[in-house]
Amino acid sequence: MSLGYPIYLAEGTCPEGNSFVAVVEFGEKVQAKPLLAGGQRGDPASPHFYDQAQRYAQGQFKDVAYYKEYVLKRAVENYKSGKHQVY
Repeated sequence: MSLGYPIYLAEGTCPEGNSFVAVVEFGEKVQAKPLLAGGQRGDPASPHFYDQAQRYAQGQFKDVAYYKEYVLKRAVENYKSGKHQVY
């Protein structure tokens, strides 16, 4: 991907990739809202390269399911060895 101007990088670094942004509140319970500034993939040829760009531009961050009760609340399926439960 060419940006139209020279990029000067330290040896061993890569000019491509995602930027991770997060707002974190350290209170009684940790709360965080993360987002990949561009998308899920760092490959410009991937359809997921810009898949979060619009959300980033509009400040639409998702809450992190940091605690077990939050994870279980969002669960679509629950797997335990030998047992399969779909919600």
